[in-house]
This record gives sequence, C-alpha cells and structure tokens, in this order.
Amino acid sequence: MALVHTHTLRMRRHALVSLAIAALSTHLPALAAPGTGPGNSAVPAPAAPAIPTALWIPQQGEDKGVWLLLSADHRVLREGLGEFYGFQRFNGQVLPAPAQDLNGRWGYLDTQGQWALPPTFEVARNFAEKDGLARFKQNGLWGFIGPDMKVRIKPAWSNVDAFSNGRAAVQGKDEKWGVIDSSGTLVLPPKYRLIGRYGNNGLARAATADDQWAYIDRQGANRFGTGKNLALNFGEFDVAPVESDDKWGLMDAKGNWVVKPTFEDLDEFQPPGLAAFQRNYKNGYIDQQGREVIPAGDLSDKIGQGLIRSGSLGSTRFSFIDTSGKTAISGPFDWVGDFAEEGTTPARQNGQWGLLNAKGRWVSAGEQREPLLTSKKSLAPIPGGLSAWLHAGQAIEWKDDQGQTLYRLTQKAAPGTKQVVLQLQAGDKTVWTSAPQNATLPLAPTFEPRQQDLVAFADAALVAEARRLLAAPPRAFLPYSLVFHGRSSPYDLKDLDDDEKAEVQKGGMTTLAETHVNEEDWGSYYFLSDQRAGLFKTIAAQACATLQSAFGVPLPARTASEPDWQGRPRRCAWQQGNRRLMVVDFFETGDGDFEHQVSLVVLPVR
Repeated sequence: MALVHTHTLRMRRHALVSLAIAALSTHLPALAAPGTGPGNSAVPAPAAPAIPTALWIPQQGEDKGVWLLLSADHRVLREGLGEFYGFQRFNGQVLPAPAQDLNGRWGYLDTQGQWALPPTFEVARNFAEKDGLARFKQNGLWGFIGPDMKVRIKPAWSNVDAFSNGRAAVQGKDEKWGVIDSSGTLVLPPKYRLIGRYGNNGLARAATADDQWAYIDRQGANRFGTGKNLALNFGEFDVAPVESDDKWGLMDAKGNWVVKPTFEDLDEFQPPGLAAFQRNYKNGYIDQQGREVIPAGDLSDKIGQGLIRSGSLGSTRFSFIDTSGKTAISGPFDWVGDFAEEGTTPARQNGQWGLLNAKGRWVSAGEQREPLLTSKKSLAPIPGGLSAWLHAGQAIEWKDDQGQTLYRLTQKAAPGTKQVVLQLQAGDKTVWTSAPQNATLPLAPTFEPRQQDLVAFADAALVAEARRLLAAPPRAFLPYSLVFHGRSSPYDLKDLDDDEKAEVQKGGMTTLAETHVNEEDWGSYYFLSDQRAGLFKTIAAQACATLQSAFGVPLPARTASEPDWQGRPRRCAWQQGNRRLMVVDFFETGDGDFEHQVSLVVLPVR
C-alpha cells in the first residue's frame, strides 16, 4: 500500500505541475505551417491568431487574486477571471480556453477575450491534444465538448478522465470505471476500481476492487493480468513499470518481463525513453531494456528539454546533466527548478535570482527580485512565456525569457478612501487600473527578505523603545515563539502549563525581528537556513551597535559558566540602575520548521 500511495502522490504532483504550466503558457510565438502545391512555390498559411498574454494579479490572502488577459498591443481583453488554464495550439489553430468567472462558473474564451461559450459549467478543462475533446461538468455530471463549442458527449458520468488514443475512462454512479470511445459509445461497462490512460499500444492499466491489476485493450478485454502487482501506464513507450513483491521491473505489451523486478521503485517512462528508478532513496535512470543509463544519485525524477537537475535538496550546489549522464550545465546554483518542455526555469546563483535556459544562459532578474510564488505556494517551471517576479516592497513584474520587464504592477492609495488601486504598466504606459479595493499586493519577499523587511524599529526608534522598556513598570512576561510555543506576544500568559508558569519573568520584552520558515518551504529551498542565520546575526549585531551609541560600552561577554537566558543567547547587555537591558536572539527547529527571533529584554538585576 505504501508504494501505491507513493506513486499516487507522484502522479498528482505531476498533474498539478502540468496545470500550472498550462496556465503559464500564454505568450508563445505563433506557429504557421507553410502550404505547398505541386510545381508551386511555398504559399504561407494564414497566420494563427495571436495568443493573449495572461497575467495572474495576486492579492494578499491565501488563493486570492484574478486573471487578466491582454492583447499584443497591451489592451485589456478580459479582467476578473477566477481561474484560467491557458490557450492551446493544435494543427495551426488556437483552441478556446477554459476559464472561470468570479461567480465560480466555467466557460470557454476565444483569443479576443470574448466568451466562445458563456460560463454555465460547474467545471471545464483543456482539450486532449490527439482527440480534440474537453471535459466539462454540468448539473453534477461530466460530458465532453468539441473545439466548435458543441457538446459531443452529453453529461452522463459522475467522473471522467481525459481522452487518450481514442478512449476515455468514465465513472458510473457506483464509483466503478468503464471506457467510452470518442462518439460516447460505451465499450466497457463500469466494472473496475481504476482505469489508467490508454497508451500508443492500445493498452490501459486497470484495477478491480480487490486490487487485482491487469492491462485491458481498446475494447475493454483483459489482455493479461499482473495479479496484485501494481502496474503503471505504457504511455508512448513499449514497456511499462510493474511491481512484484515490493520490487519493480518492466513488462511488455504481451505481459512478458523484459526486466525482472529488481528496482526499489520505478516511474513511468519520459521522453526520450528513460524512466527514473530509485535506489537507497536516490534517483537514477534506465532505458526500455532496463539498462542503467545514469547511476542513482542526487538527481531529480523529471526530465525537461533533455536535462536532469543534479544536486541534493540538502545542499545549495545544483547543476544539470543530459540524458547520457554528462554534465550539461555546470552551475553551481544555490537553487534551480526542473526544466519544463520548453522555456526557462528560475535559478538562484550567489544569492541572486535569475532565469536559466536549457543552453546554460543565466540572466539576472535584477537586484531585490525573487520569483513570485503562485497562489498555491508553488514555484512552477516557467514555459516559453512570461515569468512573474517580486520587486521586494515595490512591485510585481513580468519578464520575458531575456529578463526584460514587459509589465509592472504597483499599488497606490485610492484618493479619499482607505483602499488601494492597482496599476499595470507596459513601459511608460498605464494599461489597466483596478477599482478601489481593500486587498493589497503581496509585496513582502518570501525568499530574500532584507533587514528592513524584518526589523520593526529604525535606529532612533530602537533607542527610544529601549528607554521606554527601562522606564516602564515591570510586567509579567514569558518569551514566546511564533510556532513552537503557540503564542504571539510575551505578555500573553493564558493557558500556560506548570513548567511555563514557573518561568514567567517580571520586566519587559519587545521583539525587534522574527521569521518562521515552514517545513514545506525549507524542504524545497535549503538555502533559507544559512541565509536566515546570517541575516539575524547581522540584525543582532546592528542592534547592539545602535544601543552602544546611546548606552555606552556593553557589559563584558558572559563567562562560559553563565547560562543562556531562557535558552536565548545574550548578544550584548547594559546595566541601567537596578535593571539590565539585553539584546537576545533565539533559534529553534522542530518537525522541519525553524524560527529566528531577536528581542530587547529588560530584567531586574539580582
């Protein structure tokens, strides 16, 4: 069951990345197929319509924001879209794009930003490339629509998968899955717990309720079974990974073992015909004959543009190898994403962010810039269009693959109100202004916070706060932690346990700077640990230097026998009458999270 779960999560992750890539692929060059005739010179085919630029306009708050569609000359074609999956080119045509209005209903937009089909669906999805049909949900049931916006298969199923090679899996009311063809004819009544997508060889994996796995053909007939052994999709390849007794091997379209199960784990094959295997929790790659083309190491399990990211997630030295295992882009990079099928990927080098292309060219995004996280807190690979960047504290920018800023989004106070308006500029021209609103842009940096982004007091204010604490009547307080102690103020003394009550102090405490990095972010961006540690060391040293200008030389450093105060090292201290002023810092980690804090503390001298 653990292996089933692992592969399920992996497939879900790949599906989410595919959706993010589809949503971002909105600024690709037109593809024109030349027409020819016998004895005639080439006649250019009509140019396909230009694909609008789609920008996600974020707002403060989880999953807040809207999509904006712009023409090539920067005219607003459509604003106020809740979700947008992007346009697709197919056979020289641009297909209508599924989009969600702000009421949560789905329809399809044309390249002029007009509704080719008004938003009346509960859900709508992109078109399958080969089969030209798209899924939609209406009145709780799923059907399929064609690029002409005509319903091809009426809604009749509680769930459906996308078409692949002329077949789609459909789910009946009893949650079992069957198969239909592109006319909607049921070729296999619902009987399976799961049915995968059909490969080029006409086979799809299927599993019964009691976990008996098999491969079925286009008519739904069982071609061969694998017992309780988990089977993966063939896709466009001749072999598929199959599990047996917790080991993985390769099986062909006749059910024969091409490679007997010896691998700890295997992924489905990716172009150019390699599959990631796992050994001792490290990834390598095999070909369709099971030959180990690339030994297991600190490698990504994704191939993009023929490149594989190399480097442990616990390090800050990343590079890329090609599909033969040779170094293709040496780096090293502090952090870099996988490449998608086209375009660039964000890369951090020597503490600065930029764009990296598949030929190894790195273009700086500019000082104080970092990639803008999506509303799902993900940093997806960047396809061939624009990429979104945060200019810390100032603006959100969209850059092309040369690093040039094409659009810049800022905010300003709306006259006569407490609200703000957002303004989008293309060069010197303002092309869009929002209505006054309460939401603001998320301009606080995630990856590269500056000292001024974290410090609550400028130098003069810091001295004033220290004098205020020294003069104020002592208050009961207990050092707090954003995460580990579950409180947001040192004076919040509710719900303390007996050990905490015994540690309550009388004096005063003011937090100067604090930050928390959660497990998810730290697991993806390991440079955050060293970066934050260095930043908070600087913040503490600066606070000590500022206070020294007001209170003189601090007390001698603590002796080795003097314990930390509440587990927080004292960076500097001054005795002022019967009170002691201290700058203390704090670091704690647990369950993959970590937290830094620098505080001013005043305690009585004992």
